Amino acid sequence: MKKFFIVTISLLIILIPISAYAATFKFNENALYVNKDETLDDDLYAASPNLIVEGEIKGDALLGAGTLNIDGNISGDLIAGAGTINLKGNVKDDVRIAAGTINIDGNIGSDLIAAGGTVTLGNQSQIKGDVILGAGNISIGGEIDGSLRINAGQVSISGVIEKDINIFDVEKLTVLSSAEIKGNLTYTSSNKAEISPDAKISGSVTQKQPKAKITTRKIVLAALVFSYLSALLVALVLIKLIPQSIVKVSQILEKHFLKSLFWGFVALILIPIFVILLFITMIGFPLGMITIILYGIALYLSKILVGIFVGKKVLEYVQKQGLASQKKEVSLYLAAVLGILLYVLVGIVPYLGFFVKLAVLLSGLGVIVVMAREHFSQAK
Repeated sequence: MKKFFIVTISLLIILIPISAYAATFKFNENALYVNKDETLDDDLYAASPNLIVEGEIKGDALLGAGTLNIDGNISGDLIAGAGTINLKGNVKDDVRIAAGTINIDGNIGSDLIAAGGTVTLGNQSQIKGDVILGAGNISIGGEIDGSLRINAGQVSISGVIEKDINIFDVEKLTVLSSAEIKGNLTYTSSNKAEISPDAKISGSVTQKQPKAKITTRKIVLAALVFSYLSALLVALVLIKLIPQSIVKVSQILEKHFLKSLFWGFVALILIPIFVILLFITMIGFPLGMITIILYGIALYLSKILVGIFVGKKVLEYVQKQGLASQKKEVSLYLAAVLGILLYVLVGIVPYLGFFVKLAVLLSGLGVIVVMAREHFSQAK
């Protein structure tokens, strides 16, 4: 892997003045720390299963982790994806994050965009700009100097919001006694909001009924069937042509699933950056186009490879429980039929589908990277 990064960085040095694109890259398969006494003068690109930032980053931060804890200071933008994000430090510019669970109890100097299963703005949080949130459950404490836009199943508001609030498609809205809304509160819901009589709302409170959704079941069903059949066709061809490689994929995912997730995230972030830099140089344009095509193919294959793996594990479980009439080696063809079907069906489930698709994308892309590394190592 070290040689991979050496080649990559060497290309960038040749093609681009490095002073114009200064950045710090950090990757670790176990844990990664930016210590309290550490100061990074450049942008930080980092990924690790456990990532802790306690020091100071004077540029932007692009981070990926299983668990991400930020207690330090970031002078630029923060872009992050993780299973869990805990932000207690200070970010002076915009924050764009996505995670299963997001907890914010720090200061954000500009806008916040966050998406997750659960998003909590704690009582100590302070956001100077506008806020856009999407989640299953959202709790709003602290102070927001800008406007607030939300799409969520359940929303609880207990903090201070200086401007208007717009909430879309909410099932349950609760405004607690400590809440102070200095603008208008507008929400779309079939249920009336539970607003404490002690809550302070300077503007108007408007409830909008959800609009009747246009029935598009036939179109959606046709799209799902097309997606399934086209992916299945590719899977069947791959199994016919490279069955040993498909088996190898399943073995890697079973033994090194977290490792695959890690390298999938690294590839998802670094490859587009590398392509953009190639395009900027002009002489790297052809290589950039080839990389984009290969990248797109890898992204598409990710769901197929992981689908076969999942289908194989389900069939093996059925055999283990004695539910199958005969115990024999699991058919990869049948595994593809079942696994890709499960992917398509779970993918349409609200909220859950997003995170399942993300996990499939990262693990599938990651296993391709892992296999490529092994191939090049054996070819030496």
